[in-house]
Amino acid sequence: MKIKKVLKIGFVVLGILFFLLCAFITIKEFQDVRTEEKLDSEVRRVEKQMTIKNIDNGKEKIDTGKIVSTGEYKKVEEAFKNYTGTYYKQAKNIHQNYKEIMDNDIETIEKIKQEKPDFVNSTEQLTTLKEMIEQENKNYEELLSVKTIISFMDSNTKKYYINYYRDIISRIKRNNLSRSIKKELNDSLELINSKLELLDFLKNNKEWDIVDDSIKYEDEELQKEYQNYLDNILITIKNSK
Repeated sequence: MKIKKVLKIGFVVLGILFFLLCAFITIKEFQDVRTEEKLDSEVRRVEKQMTIKNIDNGKEKIDTGKIVSTGEYKKVEEAFKNYTGTYYKQAKNIHQNYKEIMDNDIETIEKIKQEKPDFVNSTEQLTTLKEMIEQENKNYEELLSVKTIISFMDSNTKKYYINYYRDIISRIKRNNLSRSIKKELNDSLELINSKLELLDFLKNNKEWDIVDDSIKYEDEELQKEYQNYLDNILITIKNSK
């Protein structure tokens, strides 16, 4: 009888412990769900600020706000906000440089008159811009790399939360700002190369005059070539809008 009583008590204790464990797991899962919902809402709030429009309106940095998470989720939130702050700053610089390049008027007749026949200053200016954009492109690709993204995260964080962080960061790669910035980098390089090609052509084929504020060659083939170089510039500018 004593053995049965002991076993009975043991089963009751085990049952209670099992119930408490299940209750703890349920409560923990519920808390995690609520925390993720709160964090996801905060992520969307930050993401909404990451637009070309905000950059054009002079927004210097995104409002990351206060940390709303706790525990491991706090590490995720801190890493996300630090990364997005860095990303926005770099995107802002790229966009502002892009606008300056698009406004550059090196190929206009006024500039050509000033710089002919060898276009030394204009060529140096465009070459410097090209190097700057190539470096910006390299820096941007590095910022989007897994290595850089993970570097913002505490290395002691559990794998689940690291993957959760990588998942919300991956949304940035797909958003409109990211697509716009990548296009601006490509358009900037294409435009600079087109202008360099135009100046190089004029420098190597000097048999032209300026007539009615236009470049004119007597040779029709040279005229067509010049027009093609000029059209490439105009098409790039048009496609960038």
